Amino acid sequence: MNLDHVAVNVRDIKISIEWYKSNLGALIEYQDESWAILNCCGTKIALTVSRQHPPHIGFCVENLKDIPGEPKYHRDGSAYVYDEDPDGNVIEYVYWPEK
Repeated sequence: MNLDHVAVNVRDIKISIEWYKSNLGALIEYQDESWAILNCCGTKIALTVSRQHPPHIGFCVENLKDIPGEPKYHRDGSAYVYDEDPDGNVIEYVYWPEK
């Protein structure tokens, strides 16, 4: 299992993208109205809106069967499950299907 991304909730995707680009040199990997993935210094940062995703740390699993529980699917085809650590921090297990 490897770190896949860190997701933070933002009020405005476009404004936040510009801030991360200007201040941290982030590159856009994906963007729509409610979600963006940025590459910042080799680490993926997901910008999300709270009505769709909680702030979380995403870990990539190598096999779909390594996801604990019944997976759901994001619009990009990845399978995922949100879980919580003992203190209520959200952990996402994500599986990226072969392209």
